[in-house]
Amino acid sequence: MAAFGEPLELCTCFKEKDLLSVDSDGLTGHVIITCKSNSIFVFKLDDQKAIHSWSVRRGLQITSPARWTNGDRYISVINQQNIHSWSKDDLNFEKSTKKHVKFPIHEILTTEGWEPVVVCKDGTVDFVDSIKSSHKGNNSDAKQSTIFSCGIASTNDAICVTCLSQQKSSEFTITHHWYKRNTKTWTVLVTTETCPEKVQCISCHCQTAGSTVRLYCLLSNGSMVLFDLSHEQADPVRQTVQTIPGSGALSNLHSPGHTSCGCGRDHTGTKRNIST
Repeated sequence: MAAFGEPLELCTCFKEKDLLSVDSDGLTGHVIITCKSNSIFVFKLDDQKAIHSWSVRRGLQITSPARWTNGDRYISVINQQNIHSWSKDDLNFEKSTKKHVKFPIHEILTTEGWEPVVVCKDGTVDFVDSIKSSHKGNNSDAKQSTIFSCGIASTNDAICVTCLSQQKSSEFTITHHWYKRNTKTWTVLVTTETCPEKVQCISCHCQTAGSTVRLYCLLSNGSMVLFDLSHEQADPVRQTVQTIPGSGALSNLHSPGHTSCGCGRDHTGTKRNIST
């Protein structure tokens, strides 16, 4: 049985309403903070100071949080279609390396040992260097709805990218994209989950568990549901691992900026009910 520990205060100089994302940095004891005010900070936790910062000029908008990559660089998306990459030594964000794509991007995800992965708004998933050629504009699935949360985790020989999309008021879809080093191909598996009446999934987090990936989903009634994902099985094992008391305020935490989710590669799907 999983249990929640005491809250940890990361920093005190940012107001919650200003935060877009907090992510791990390449340096131990540091985090990357992306703000809605179009600013990015590398923050040292020990002395509560920002050691690097960049800002985006007026008229541009950060649409994917800044991430740390294996190449000692940061990566983000501006105005949904411009992928920017820069190092900690680049003082001027305007001089960052830019790659333009013709389709809207939902988010860029990174994990150790792999190049950054792009999640497009139509549900297409691929590596940054391959997304232009692999995106054909017809990969979306009309049965899919909109992505509200996504994540990434790696195993010894594969990565898993998870995309959660809302279908109906109490129904959501988990699409997990798997890429294996030995086959160098993507496999897409889909499962649809039905929550109790008037309950929605509002957030997710995934982490490695040996050769599988554990996906933790937080429901609006306070239940934390665990799914064990595998590239060999579309229908994951699930269990409720925790319930947050007094969780009635969790009901409307979806981001208003929903995006389309789908897949264009071989996939299989299942549908199940969640009882909490």
